[in-house]
Amino acid sequence: MWAWLLSAKGPEVSLFVLIGGISVIGIVWLRNHLNEVEGKRRREERDRERVKSIRDNFQKLQLRIITDSDHHPFAFQSLFDATRSFPDKPYSYPKVRELHFVVNGIAATSHDLETVTAFLSEFYDLDGHSVSDKKPIHCVEESEDSRIEKARLQAEREAQRQRVLEIALADIDGRAKEDVGEAGSAVYIMVSRFGAKIGISDEPERRLGQVQTGHPATVSLSKVIWFFSREDAMLVENTVHDLLKLQGAHASGEWFHSTGRCWIRR
Repeated sequence: MWAWLLSAKGPEVSLFVLIGGISVIGIVWLRNHLNEVEGKRRREERDRERVKSIRDNFQKLQLRIITDSDHHPFAFQSLFDATRSFPDKPYSYPKVRELHFVVNGIAATSHDLETVTAFLSEFYDLDGHSVSDKKPIHCVEESEDSRIEKARLQAEREAQRQRVLEIALADIDGRAKEDVGEAGSAVYIMVSRFGAKIGISDEPERRLGQVQTGHPATVSLSKVIWFFSREDAMLVENTVHDLLKLQGAHASGEWFHSTGRCWIRR
């Protein structure tokens, strides 16, 4: 063949080059196609393993999702309605995408709740899109009693905030533990490079040692504010937590995102 190529001229060479180019393109396409097929097979295998793991983990908890007569899980728009509808047995009420489901049994840990959430998200149509490969849910509209209860709780929170404003804060920076007596309690602010922790304690320094244990970074006591009662300290703590959460600063638990400086203002 090489002797023919060396002796070929004009159109014969062009034809040979064209055939060779087509062959190379075909080989590249075939290789890419095989890679795509293999990649799809691996993704499907991983998906099957993930789905099996979710199902197995849920079954290990020995919990049962409460459903209607058509085997559609009840999904309540408010926790009030969920707890009122199923109050007697030991139930859990995991919240998934703003809906409260009812599980027969206690999801005792955060890992248990994550397992239940993963199971519901994987196998049920929580968005109402009628996805063919997911099962429907029974969405329960919020009741009037639930709306009334929400309004009552909101009024209660507002009353607590008002109480916070009524607490005498003028001499707050000058107070010491000796000034508030045995009934006093403190709001503390601890900081590390991961953020700020805002909580209450009767012994902030001792609490600092407890928090430092197991924390991956150095924790320091940034501020201690003493109040004459634990109730006043809790009101201030809860109010500050709520305000920071509204600002999107909540990290987890009593920890909040911080630039290293935190304070409480009246």
